[in-house]
Amino acid sequence: MPLFYAYIANIGDEETFRWQAVFASRAVADEWWRALSASPHARFIKRVAPGVYAQDATQRNLSDLFDIPELKPIAEMFRGRVQFADLNDGAVPTLPPQEVTNHISGGWYHIRSISNHALCWHYDAAENRIRASGDEPTPFRISIRNGVPEETIMASKDRITLYISSHLHVDIGQSGQLQARAGSPVDFKFHQLESGDFAMFEDASVVFVDAADSTLRLMSWELFPAPSPTQHETTIEPSDAENTTLVVVIEYREYEYGKVLDSEYFAAIATLPNILYLDLSVLSDDLHPCLRIMETVPSLIAIRVDEIRHPDHDQFFEALAADSPLHTLVQFKDDLTGIINKYRDNRLRYEADFIHDASSTLDGIPASKPAVGRLSPPPLVCTRIQGALPDDQDKIIANIVYFVSSTSHLSKLCFVSKKFKALVTPSLYRSLDFDHPKNIVLYAERITGQPNLGSYLEDLSHSIALVHGADALVQLAGIFVHTTNLKSFQAPPTDLHRNSSPSPWAVFTSLAQHTGRTLEKLEVFVLLGGVEPPALWTSFEKLKDLTWRWGDPFQHEVVVPHDAMPLLEKLTLRQYDPSFVRVLIQMNLPSLTTIVDLTDGNDALLKHHGPKITTLLITESTSLLVLNLCPNIRTLTILSYKDFLVCDGKISEHKASLILNHAEDHQHLAKIRFKCQMPMKGWDVVRKQWDPSSGYSALLEIQIYDIVWPENTDHAIGRNVWVKWSAQLLEDHNIKLTNSRGDAWVQRFKLTK
Repeated sequence: MPLFYAYIANIGDEETFRWQAVFASRAVADEWWRALSASPHARFIKRVAPGVYAQDATQRNLSDLFDIPELKPIAEMFRGRVQFADLNDGAVPTLPPQEVTNHISGGWYHIRSISNHALCWHYDAAENRIRASGDEPTPFRISIRNGVPEETIMASKDRITLYISSHLHVDIGQSGQLQARAGSPVDFKFHQLESGDFAMFEDASVVFVDAADSTLRLMSWELFPAPSPTQHETTIEPSDAENTTLVVVIEYREYEYGKVLDSEYFAAIATLPNILYLDLSVLSDDLHPCLRIMETVPSLIAIRVDEIRHPDHDQFFEALAADSPLHTLVQFKDDLTGIINKYRDNRLRYEADFIHDASSTLDGIPASKPAVGRLSPPPLVCTRIQGALPDDQDKIIANIVYFVSSTSHLSKLCFVSKKFKALVTPSLYRSLDFDHPKNIVLYAERITGQPNLGSYLEDLSHSIALVHGADALVQLAGIFVHTTNLKSFQAPPTDLHRNSSPSPWAVFTSLAQHTGRTLEKLEVFVLLGGVEPPALWTSFEKLKDLTWRWGDPFQHEVVVPHDAMPLLEKLTLRQYDPSFVRVLIQMNLPSLTTIVDLTDGNDALLKHHGPKITTLLITESTSLLVLNLCPNIRTLTILSYKDFLVCDGKISEHKASLILNHAEDHQHLAKIRFKCQMPMKGWDVVRKQWDPSSGYSALLEIQIYDIVWPENTDHAIGRNVWVKWSAQLLEDHNIKLTNSRGDAWVQRFKLTK
């Protein structure tokens, strides 16, 4: 790779401390800037362009990179890969021509061959393939994973995701071929574009390779800017629209979705062609203006509400105009003459997908990258399944399978139609839950005769009944041999007796060996002894969410590679032996941001991984100074399994107030959650022992699950201590106090004469 040059100007004057930087490559220059921008020295230098920087030499002179002790950590990373030439003689040398693309996370780019600029990546939607050709290049949005802010300069070791649109990303299909897919995105390392990890088949398909393959044409690729494509939805030709019907099903639960189901989304639904039915699980006051939008849809036959009509609904109908279609469109569950109780043809059934944290648990810990609380865009409507994108095909087939399996006279369709069986088999076997030992034995027999069934399985779980079936549990090891695309494996949620199952370590070893490269979520079941080879932990290349809950010690001193589990984001510890902590601290775990520790905590674990943690759940019984061990934490949840005991107005040691007391100001902690059950007297003691005005400069919210806001009366408000504390926190410290739903108290307006 050619050398890369950059000017470094001094913002103080144009005469002194001007430098020319020479980097070993463009990639080294970006790595150098990323290291500087993430350090405390970032405020002294600004990146004007890829080849131009401006420094405040009165504060820090970059030419002293290798001499100043404070810069030593950065200097050692780039020793021998960068040097500086003094330009203080007034001369400005002419740098060699260098075509530079600003590699900004979140930007849109074309991807072209370094050796042949006419050869670019093109997405073939008809075949769902990415090919290298001279056709019009497809723009790709490229973003860094793991919560790195947009517009960050991408460096070689960053893990990136390539997006084709707002809901489609580049995925790896069979034989490594690149294709488009929705859902959970995969990622690559940024340097792999240039290092030859993306090769070409003979048909020009772009393929991802982990190692050199002499049968493939290995190539290096580069980015060049592309305009941001105009976001638009795929439209339907008139001939298709005439034959397309759609049922929109909105499972509306006011507690969870009351703030995100709005008129804007219903307006988008109303634009879909030929909607026949709108199904609602409940008709609340918030939905009244939304339904007024739907009354203008000419194709709508009925709005079916899956609840019995009650007096609260009368107000809605009384407010309607006499000629409003909603008088007859809205039909309730107890309307025996309505179409809600009749058979109807569902050619395409779309269930509105609420974007929320599906992986969150009752412990109150959000995902490391929480999704926006909004609804997904309206669905892509297609008549012929062959013309739909892969993810839309999955939705259509899944609803067909549901319809067939729930209809008695159609349930045996798979046995009489080979074509239908071939179409729905992947959907039938995509997710399995073994709730009885005999089911896993039957599946093991079936997968032995038809190994291809295992490739369809993505989500596998089993109940506690399976664990007590020893023969059935052993079958898991053989099943994992065939589950080459498994993404999630979950064991029973309850703690198990240590003598309930035989030889489970072999099962875990098989899981790691055969599915580790695809597994993203794992809840570890019982482990009894065994030998723990180092390669076992490196098998989990894509694991993002690990739950560990067994307290037996490892029988041998385990040596674990430091680069094992590089994508792990969330670690949940329900029960563990200290020997497991010795395993964890041998790993770098660069992506780890969330720890849920339901035990008393472990000092060694937080000393090693605490600085990278941004979200932590800890029990009130811990004696650890978690705020000192986790200097970058943004959300802290304190959990109590039992009531607080208050004796003589004092709380015993290791309670919430002691966890929160620390010596220095915590500059990142923005939210504290209390998942505790205790009487109001206990909360009064916490308030007295803990002073949020000292050491919490970044704190914005305190969430207490015990809070119940009063009725809107003077008497109820005057007796509620939460209202008083809320007003005090907001006025004195600008801290918001919220209940378990995240609702803050809104002060009533008072009328004065």
